[in-house]
Amino acid sequence: MVIYFVMAAIGIPLLAALFIEFRLPFFLPFLFLLISDIAKEFVLSYLRGTRKLEKYALSGVISAIVTLASVFILVYVYELGSQGMLYGYALGNICTFTFLFWSSQLKDFVSIKSIKFRSVKKTLRYSLPMIPNAVSWWVVNASDRTIITVFLGVYYNGIFAIAHKVPSLCTMLFSVFQLSWQENAVDTISDEDNEEYYNKVFKQLVIILITVCEVIIASDFIIFRYLLDPKYMEAYQYVPILITAVIFATISQFFGGIFVGLQLSKYNGMTTVVAAVLNVTIHLVLVENWGLYASAFSTLICYIVLTVHRYMIVKKKLK
Repeated sequence: MVIYFVMAAIGIPLLAALFIEFRLPFFLPFLFLLISDIAKEFVLSYLRGTRKLEKYALSGVISAIVTLASVFILVYVYELGSQGMLYGYALGNICTFTFLFWSSQLKDFVSIKSIKFRSVKKTLRYSLPMIPNAVSWWVVNASDRTIITVFLGVYYNGIFAIAHKVPSLCTMLFSVFQLSWQENAVDTISDEDNEEYYNKVFKQLVIILITVCEVIIASDFIIFRYLLDPKYMEAYQYVPILITAVIFATISQFFGGIFVGLQLSKYNGMTTVVAAVLNVTIHLVLVENWGLYASAFSTLICYIVLTVHRYMIVKKKLK
């Protein structure tokens, strides 16, 4: 809790300075959204740590319902536009936080007397390497769109965005696995048969992952032919490459979960930074001659390198 408050105390003034310097609009609703999101993430972290997964799942339902109702009322009824949308999302976060804070008895665990700076220091040492990891994932996801817009134009950015819709189905399906896998990796890291367990999970993951992705690739033409606008048919050809990238991305996150269990979070950050730099470099070198194929292949190569890099590190720690 101390870390959340300190980060908010540092981040909010910096955010205010940024809005003032560049004269950005909507400072108050954005600030409201930021604070509410920090509060919600705090209580969600507590629920995951204490294995109260039923309430964790319920929080998503509460947040979705309140957010949808709030945005509808503020945007369509009161016509507040973008501000209404920001306030609507913030209200969803606040309602979720309030419900979970009281229903999970978190209030009984929050006490200034229980603050241990040794624990704070240990937590910071573990979590700080995750910052470049998160930033690098954002770079990998955002750099493609930026480079396409600059070198090829907005139209091709739209084509590539449509191409990403199908692989996002795979990502969505396996995001649930990644959430539970990190917890299992932490829980079983000290077991005598942890290597056997990790290998068993890995083999099952690869089989299911490739099977699901093959089915989606087989359905690719049907999706583009009957569900999407024909003018986006060009995006069809990039989907198999991007789905293959999803396979490697998911496997790399499997290894990332092992790093979490081993408390070696620095390797998550280090390997993702390398992959992000490689992604941007390859994309910039190839984009003028390869067009959108440069975007697809740079993403694929990025995740292949990330997977192999993490595998080589994990292999030194576990069989």
